[in-house]
This record gives sequence, C-alpha cells and structure tokens, in this order.
Amino acid sequence: MPQLSAAWRAALDDARFQPAVLVDLDHPDGRIRAWNGAGPLTVGGVEYLGLGRVAAIDGIANSSEIAIQQVRITLVGIPADVAAGGEVSLKGRLATIAIVPLDGSRRPLADPIVVAIVDLDQQTVSVADDGTIGIAISGQMGPWVMEVARAVYYTPEELKRSFGDDSGADQIHLMQDRYVEWPIFT
Repeated sequence: MPQLSAAWRAALDDARFQPAVLVDLDHPDGRIRAWNGAGPLTVGGVEYLGLGRVAAIDGIANSSEIAIQQVRITLVGIPADVAAGGEVSLKGRLATIAIVPLDGSRRPLADPIVVAIVDLDQQTVSVADDGTIGIAISGQMGPWVMEVARAVYYTPEELKRSFGDDSGADQIHLMQDRYVEWPIFT
C-alpha cells in the first residue's frame, strides 16, 4: 500500500469520513466506472455510476511475497445499455480498484489510492428481473503492480542529521567498496 498523503491522513481523522470503493472496468464498448454508493459520484473529473453497492471484491492482499494473486470482482445492478447486455468478453482487459475518502456530502477529501490493477480472465454474467446486469469476473493481480521495498542509502551527513553523534556514520563511506562474506550456519 502506498504511503498516505497528508490529505488522506486528515481525512481519516475527519468525523465525516466515509470510504468509497471505485471500480473501473475496461469494457470494449466503453469504460464501466462504478462505486459502492447511490447515484453518480465525480472523483477527479471522472463520473462513477452508483450501483448502491459493489457486491464483492475478494482476493486482494498486501504482501511482500512475489506471487500472482487471484482477485474476483462482482458488480450488480449495471444498466444493460452500459454493459452491452453483458454479452462482451472482458478477458485480457484491465480493472482498476481504488478507494477514496468522502465527506458527509460525498465530496472527495483526498485523491483515490489504487489498491489493485487486475488482468481480467473468466467472467459470469447474469441478468436480473429488472433487466440490469450482474458481472462476476476473476483475474490476476500480479507482480506488475506489486510494490517492492526500496533500498535506502545514507550518506554520513544524512545519518548525522537523523541520528546525531552516531560515530559509526563516519566509517560508512569506507565500507562502500568492500565485499562482505557472511558465514552460513547449518
């Protein structure tokens, strides 16, 4: 998960804070953008269709393991004209899942945070009695969106600023071209 911005940290402390889940499906007939509330929602100039609920998103986990995760997205209540009757395959297309904090008036308090980009694969489509479409689609959230811990390098000056009179900081530059062989314990 990315570091939270100051706006996100302030939103989390705001008593009016309401999280919203945003789903953006790359559909051949045009993007399907939905959120888990009622009515339209505009975030960053983009309008999301309020489905009342994003039925389910399963399989997203934050881990340092290198793995391809299976994610399942279920959307219900999509108007048939938006989803082309559900007859079009989404295989090989992408879905973006994000969260955004809203205030009590449904105004975004910060920019959305993308929590997953999913390469879509298998889908199941259903049509409700009222003619709306339900799409359940699975896909893979793979290493192409995984955040990897970054190496941090310090100069002696940066270490002194951070740790004061740390006498070891003066010796670090002497180690930069040294090869260290760690013993193997069995």
